[in-house]
Amino acid sequence: MRAKVVEWEHVVADDTAFHGDVLAGEAYAHAWGIHWFLLTKYRKKYIDYLELLGQKLPLQVDDAETRTDDFERVFGKPIGKLQEEFPAWLDSAARKQGIS
Repeated sequence: MRAKVVEWEHVVADDTAFHGDVLAGEAYAHAWGIHWFLLTKYRKKYIDYLELLGQKLPLQVDDAETRTDDFERVFGKPIGKLQEEFPAWLDSAARKQGIS
């Protein structure tokens, strides 16, 4: 949650952050956070998103705009808004598990 160099928009839009030594760790942490958050809070929309991705041709490479548009269309809000929701959702989940 404290990572500030890589934003969720970067992780969704392209894979660049995953290729550099400096940013890769942060990108993977964000990717895990995105996956967990969407799976737990937006399960139905996440399944819809995965189904949309599954309809693409094998090894199809979409540009950043297409990737962002696909994501935001399915979830109905900008990626940055979802990222803003994440810290409170994570805190709530930790409290439910007795982790603080």
